[in-house]
Amino acid sequence: MLPRPSVQYVRDCCRKFKKYTSVTDGFSPRQLSYLSDRGVDCFITIMMIAELFGGFQGVVCTLLIRLILKPTGDRRPIGLFRGFVRCWAKVRQCWASKWQQEHAPDHEFSMTSGRSVGDCVYRSLLRFLANCSEYVAEALWDVAKCFEHVWPTILAQQAHRCMYPTPLLRVSLAMYMWVRRLAWDNGMISRPIWPKKGVVPGSTFALYELIMYFLCLLYTSPSPRD
Repeated sequence: MLPRPSVQYVRDCCRKFKKYTSVTDGFSPRQLSYLSDRGVDCFITIMMIAELFGGFQGVVCTLLIRLILKPTGDRRPIGLFRGFVRCWAKVRQCWASKWQQEHAPDHEFSMTSGRSVGDCVYRSLLRFLANCSEYVAEALWDVAKCFEHVWPTILAQQAHRCMYPTPLLRVSLAMYMWVRRLAWDNGMISRPIWPKKGVVPGSTFALYELIMYFLCLLYTSPSPRD
């Protein structure tokens, strides 16, 4: 299990949410920081139990997917988790960030926060030029609809190989299987949907899990000689 966080650390994490962050269940993640020490400690106990048993229980296990209109006319899904779950993710995000810094080189991925394709190319060019290479070739891999095509079984199998924090992945995989509804314009809500695969855009750990997913693909892909 991951270490138990302190009450003050949980408060500091919850205060990092924006003042007008999205609220789907009437509970803003920032409100947790206003609880008493005993109240915050109860939240810590609940999240530790969830990590121990591999998921949350009760009314928090529902998910609303907001379909945001894109300039191209298509729609982009964003998962809107309940405030309780978002607080847990914010508290535990430091462990996923630590894993990325140790196992995922910054120049190989452009999907992390604050990064773009140009950042990846620029860093690669600088590394090649530092080695006095005369010619440079850059290969970029842009996977369409990558969030929807991730198989949970592969994530679970590769977590140990990549040394990804297992308690985080167990809870995330359980969250991705929650019943969900699609939210359209004018308050239209779809019928319940039970997913079979994919990670949820908007999840705190989705990008870290995609990095782990593609790390395994990159390192297990056949070489040109094969």
